[in-house]
Amino acid sequence: MKIEFSAESELGKAVQAWWLSLESDNGGRAELRRAKTLTTVIVSPCFQRLYGQVRPLLSSDRGDWPSRLAMIAVVLAHVKQADNTEIAMQLASPKAGGSKARLSNLRFRRLLQRSRDDVWLALVRVLPMLDRKANVFDLANSLFYWGDKVKQRWAYAYFAKASVK
Repeated sequence: MKIEFSAESELGKAVQAWWLSLESDNGGRAELRRAKTLTTVIVSPCFQRLYGQVRPLLSSDRGDWPSRLAMIAVVLAHVKQADNTEIAMQLASPKAGGSKARLSNLRFRRLLQRSRDDVWLALVRVLPMLDRKANVFDLANSLFYWGDKVKQRWAYAYFAKASVK
C-alpha cells in the first residue's frame, strides 16, 4: 500500500487539517520552527497531536514513518500559505519582476544532494525564498519518499521551468 498525501486521501486531509490548526497554535508552530533535531520535534505536544491523528492511518510496515512525519511537521510549520505549484517549479520561478530562479541552479543541485536525514533542514532555509508559500501535499510526499525518484522528479520539474544557461 502506497502512502499518499493528497486532498483526497484520509492521510492528506489529516495532515492538512493539522497544518491549518497551526494558525491558531502560535506556540506549537513556534516550537516546531525552533526545532533543530527530530527528537525535539517528536517530544513536542504539537507534533504528538499530529502523530495521534495519523497513526491509525499509516501501516506499521514502514518502521521509520514517525521520523519522516516529524520532518514533514517541521517543514510545514514554516509554511504560512498554501500553493498548488510543485515545489521544484516554485524554486525555478523568478520573483515578480525578476528573471532569475528563486533558487539558483547550484543551490538547487546542492539541495538534491541532501540525504533524507538532513533535507528537512535545507527546506526550512529555502521556504523564505518562496515567501513561505508551498504545496503542502507535494512537500509531505517529497519528504516522506525523499530519494532518487523524488530527486529526479524535482530535477525534471525545476529544469523544465528554469531558464538554464
